[in-house]
Amino acid sequence: MYICALKTSTMRSLLTLFSIILVSLSLQAQQFTGLTQGTRSGINGARINPANIADSRSWLDINLFSVDLFEENNFMYIPSENYYIGKLFQKKPNWRDYEGQPFMDYYEKGRKWDAFTQVYSQLPSAMLNIGNHGFGIQLNMRQHANLNGVDNHISKFMVNGLSFSPLQDTLLTSKGFDFRQASWLEAGLSYAFVFRQHLKNHWSAGFTVKKVFGMNSFFMNTANTEYIVYDDSTLHVTNTDLEYGYSPSPGVGNEIVDFSGGLFNGSGWAFDVGVVFQKKLEGNGFKRTSVLCAQTYDNYIFKLGLSVIDVGWITFNQGASQRSVKNAEIYWSNLNSYKFNGMGQFTQDLALHSSPASEETDKEFKMFLPAAASLQFDWRIQQGWYANLTVVHGLPIGELRLNAPAYIALSPRYESRILEVNLPMILYDLSKPRIGFSVRVFGITIGTDYLNTLFGFHDFTGFDIYLGFKIKLEKGFCVKELSHFLRGRNYYGISCPD
Repeated sequence: MYICALKTSTMRSLLTLFSIILVSLSLQAQQFTGLTQGTRSGINGARINPANIADSRSWLDINLFSVDLFEENNFMYIPSENYYIGKLFQKKPNWRDYEGQPFMDYYEKGRKWDAFTQVYSQLPSAMLNIGNHGFGIQLNMRQHANLNGVDNHISKFMVNGLSFSPLQDTLLTSKGFDFRQASWLEAGLSYAFVFRQHLKNHWSAGFTVKKVFGMNSFFMNTANTEYIVYDDSTLHVTNTDLEYGYSPSPGVGNEIVDFSGGLFNGSGWAFDVGVVFQKKLEGNGFKRTSVLCAQTYDNYIFKLGLSVIDVGWITFNQGASQRSVKNAEIYWSNLNSYKFNGMGQFTQDLALHSSPASEETDKEFKMFLPAAASLQFDWRIQQGWYANLTVVHGLPIGELRLNAPAYIALSPRYESRILEVNLPMILYDLSKPRIGFSVRVFGITIGTDYLNTLFGFHDFTGFDIYLGFKIKLEKGFCVKELSHFLRGRNYYGISCPD
């Protein structure tokens, strides 16, 4: 027998949520939180832990389309006093309120430039829950790029061009920096199952196997670099060690990433694996039913999950080239009139200006995906009110790899079948506070984990926005007249839709 929790007053619920926010102001947010958390996350929840689909509140969850756009850097910015959200709605907003420049930089702080950008699109995907088993199919398109360790003087030239006179005619040195970028499509199959139930204890495990199709990639590693900028068009690198590679073949456009070498230029494999423990509210009471919609859902007091995600690689071998050179000298004049014509063409031009020229070391390279370990804790405070703590940290798998940023996210939320509201708060890169907001109405979700910049509370150094559209059919409720077996019966009387 299932006994639903008694409803408490709205005022008490609001005070509970407000108390959580006050306690957690030291943390703030990033990374798709409004879509991957919650008892109704469905197939989206498999992104952070595939074991989540073994015991879902929905018996069928169809993701029509979800996308997350994220960018963050620590060098270029728009000052908070010159940026506010209202400018997004102006017909011709003025972004040059300071010295006529579209961006300012933190050059005076002497920091090294790090940047991260991610586009994660979850294409039509679905999850089916049958008793103690969950099945999922995923189709994702992703783009990922990391820039790490660029010295502030190189950053200044990259942003302002070679015309920054205070640094001209000076021998400058750099120990090195690296840049990695890749775009890929992944098709995954997920399976999760409940492997132990005893009293109120509930254990489940799951995994996702993904076939990965690489679309394009570029990487560059530099070391031991000395250079002089003579004027606004002449660069003289007196010594450097370079290693770089790219796929596809030389491009015909003015983009860093192009598709001239074909849609897919490599392939590989990846997997996610996870385990979840739940302390159930009323116990484990799964009962066999003749129809899937009549399945019952038992809520939890708390849920603890551990997972490893994105362990895998892509071997780029179509039109790919890996090159290197040591102790090279580069003299390049007329740079101010150079027309970028694709990364492949650029590497050829770079070789023409180098002495000695770089040599091709291989016609393929392996790029490892942004592997990470994650810990998730979800606490049911009372009916409809939850708090989630998620910790993610990258794993150093593979020498040539994309990096997953570390973060800690605390997300109080209100959740019901119709409405869900998240107030995620994250410590991005374990040092940078973020705060966000997301709302779901039925199957439509919109959110951001970066309200700091949207409302001008902080210098604009990046952005985050995500959208989701899905169809979800919850356990305990059967649609009227769907078939003669269902007869419009409402099963909430035995499933307790907490």
